[in-house]
Amino acid sequence: MSEIEIIDRHQGGGQARFGKRCHISRRVSIDTTADVTIGDLVIISEDVTIYTHDHLIDEPLKIKSSPLIIGNGVYIGAKSVILANCNHIGAKAFIGAGSIVTKNVEADKVVAGNPARELR
Repeated sequence: MSEIEIIDRHQGGGQARFGKRCHISRRVSIDTTADVTIGDLVIISEDVTIYTHDHLIDEPLKIKSSPLIIGNGVYIGAKSVILANCNHIGAKAFIGAGSIVTKNVEADKVVAGNPARELR
């Protein structure tokens, strides 16, 4: 693992937990305002950003946070962004490069785009 930024952006006290045999590429940023749990055999490509917090529209100085669980065997393509509304990425899901993930991804699904949509 190299050039990974794990940061609690809003002092929420979350932690990042990594499973076995994960591959985290360069320039990956993981926000641990809430917990992030990454399963076994997960691949996270270059320049991926993972958020566990979001600012409230009516009160932008306040935030809401929620934990994220990434299942076993997930692939997250380069330059993808996982937003705080996504709380779960199911096992063996595939997220195409450059995707903006705004909601949960079911196991064994392929998603891509902005916002990420199921392709199959």
